[in-house]
Amino acid sequence: DILDRNQLYFIKPGNSVLFPNTNGFRQWVSRCMDHGKNTLIMGGCTLNSCVRVSSIETSRKFRNKNLQVVVDLSLSGARAKNYISSPAFYGLSAVEAAVVQMLDEGVQVVREIEWN
Repeated sequence: DILDRNQLYFIKPGNSVLFPNTNGFRQWVSRCMDHGKNTLIMGGCTLNSCVRVSSIETSRKFRNKNLQVVVDLSLSGARAKNYISSPAFYGLSAVEAAVVQMLDEGVQVVREIEWN
């Protein structure tokens, strides 16, 4: 019920939306791009895991086709402990570290998409 019925979407079966290779995601994105869609908005249950991995790998895979990958933080979650600063992430939280990694890979990260 989060998405409008007219909104295109894809549900991933594992940690990365690109695997398995046979899940149809690459073809789905290519078809969307063939129809003039060049922005992909991602969200999910675990920002510092699945969302991070999927957004970075998708950005890399479609970079030469000018696909803009956007992660909407309002559509993404994480366990409460992943918002706590940790020496494992040089004083950042796991969530903050994931955002930095995504930004470094060209993924746009926004607090919330304003749907028109």
